[in-house]
Amino acid sequence: MSFTAFIVASLVAGGVVASSADTTTATNPNAVKIEANKVTKIRGCTLKPKANCSKKDFRSLPEAEKDWSGYDLTGINFAGSNLTGINLSESILDRADFSNANLQNANLTDARAINANFSGASLRGADLTDGDFTKSRFNKVKAARAIFAGADFTNAAGQGADFSYVDMTGAIFEQVNFKSANLNNTTGIDARFADAQLTGAKFRNSKLQDPDFSGANLQNADLTGSTITTDMLDTSNYCGAILRDGFYAEKDECDNI
Repeated sequence: MSFTAFIVASLVAGGVVASSADTTTATNPNAVKIEANKVTKIRGCTLKPKANCSKKDFRSLPEAEKDWSGYDLTGINFAGSNLTGINLSESILDRADFSNANLQNANLTDARAINANFSGASLRGADLTDGDFTKSRFNKVKAARAIFAGADFTNAAGQGADFSYVDMTGAIFEQVNFKSANLNNTTGIDARFADAQLTGAKFRNSKLQDPDFSGANLQNADLTGSTITTDMLDTSNYCGAILRDGFYAEKDECDNI
């Protein structure tokens, strides 16, 4: 048996089958090359576009088998699956279903997940740096202490989500719907919330530096103890909000939209 045949046989015997087409690549918005024909079968799940990998538990995989970086997983179904610590960096996850999945400490850096569904998922400690999550759904997500630095969430939904202690440096949240979201203790420079829907959102003790809230709706938001000043809200609507000093915004100064 040749050395190559031996390796293939070993992978099959171990329940892992992988293939990759070196000549077929796609490019995400950050110019990262994706090995689009990369396929792995593991734990009864074939990692490929539109595959059904719902309600699978991948926690006990060896670390080497948790590296799914660079895969094209467009439309894959991971609903209810446990993906703790999985590496999905530089992967295509457009229209993927991660609803109610566990992505704690997962690596989604440079991933492209346009119009994906993360509703009800756990993203605690996950790294989403420089990813593209435009038009995706994060309703009731638990993402405390995640890293969102440089990520794009334009037109995303995150109603009732827990984004507390998240690093938001350079992240884009323009036109998002984060009604009643928990953004307490968030940190970072230059987060952009232009035209965002932030009614009832909580920014208690948030240490955001130079955020952009132009055109945003922060009615009834809670800014207690934060670094967010009324000057930063000059073109936003923050009527009914509790300001950083604990006092309610007055009607004659807060309605700027």
